Amino acid sequence: MKKLAILLAVLLIAGMFVTLVSCGTHMAETGNENNDNTEQESPAQPEDDDKDSENNSALYAISYNLLAATSADTVQNGLTLTDSARLKEQMAFILAEKADIVFLNEAAAFQDEQLPSLAANMGYACLRVSDFADGPQQYPSYGNADLYSARFCNYILYKNNRFRLTEQGAFAISDTPDLLHSVFSAMTDSDFRNLEGRPRMAVWGRLQDRTTGQSVIALCTHLPWLENGSDAAHTNFNLAGQEILFLQAKALKEKWPQDTFFIGGDLNAENVQTACGNIFTTVNDGSLKSHEATAALDHILYAGASLSSPALLKGDLGWSDHQPVAAHFNLNA
Repeated sequence: MKKLAILLAVLLIAGMFVTLVSCGTHMAETGNENNDNTEQESPAQPEDDDKDSENNSALYAISYNLLAATSADTVQNGLTLTDSARLKEQMAFILAEKADIVFLNEAAAFQDEQLPSLAANMGYACLRVSDFADGPQQYPSYGNADLYSARFCNYILYKNNRFRLTEQGAFAISDTPDLLHSVFSAMTDSDFRNLEGRPRMAVWGRLQDRTTGQSVIALCTHLPWLENGSDAAHTNFNLAGQEILFLQAKALKEKWPQDTFFIGGDLNAENVQTACGNIFTTVNDGSLKSHEATAALDHILYAGASLSSPALLKGDLGWSDHQPVAAHFNLNA
C-alpha cells in the first residue's frame, strides 16, 4: 500500500542504521548465492511440559499484519498507542491465543530486533525473511544500495514443543523467484520507488509433529498491492504476485504431496481463489474485513486439512490497521 512507500522514504532520509538480529544461526538452503541473512530458524528451546493441546489432529493458526513500527515512542497514523506499547499488546495476544502457527507481516526493523527473543520466551521457534537484502543489492531506481534498515519482515512462529523444523526455504515474489529480493522485471523505477516501495518475499518451512511424525508446510508472504503499473501493459502486480506465490506453493505441494499445507499473510486482495487454481482454500471468503474493517486482505489458505469452525477476526484495531484472522483446522481431512 502507499503507506509502505512513504515509510520507506522516511527511513531512508533518516539514514537509520540497524544491526542484524536474526532468528538464530541456522541458515536456509535457498539455492541463492546472495550474501543475505534473510531466513533463519530460532535456536531450539526446551520443550514445554505444559502442552496446550493434546489433540495432534487439531491445529490453530493466526495470520496478522503487525503494521510496521518506527521506534519505541512513535505513534502511527490513526492509532493512539506507541509502537512499543502496540508490540507488547500484540505479543500478549499471541501468547493468550496459544496458536500452533502464527503468520506475521510487516515487522519493521524495530519489531524485527525484538521478535525472535520475544517469541522464544513464549515457546515459539521462528522463521523469517526480510524484503530488502542485508547489504548492497541492485534495486530499481536506487541502483546498488543497502536498504536493509528500511526492511519489512515476514515471520512464521511455530510451537516448539509441538513441531521441529526439517526443511526451509525462501523465494521472491517476482518473475525471478530464485533471485532473492528481486522485483518484477516489468515494474518501472517510478512504480518501485514511489508506489510499491519494496521487493516482496515469501518464507516457508516444513514442520514435523514431534509426536505423530506428520509434516505440515507453512508459508508466509505479503504480496504487492499495485494493481495498475505504469509499464506499457499496465501490469496488475498483485495478481502477478498471486500467480508466482501459487506456482511456488504448488511445486512444494507436489514435492511433499502427503503434507498438510498452510499459506498465511496479507495478500492485498480479497479474491485469491482463481489464481490458486482451487488447489488451496482460503478461510476468508471476503466477509472478514481485516484491514481497517473495510477490506478482507488477510488470509489463511489450506490444503489437506478441513476447517473445524468458521474463521474469526480477533484482537484490536488499536494495535494495527489490521486485525488478526484466526482459524481452527482438523488435520485428518
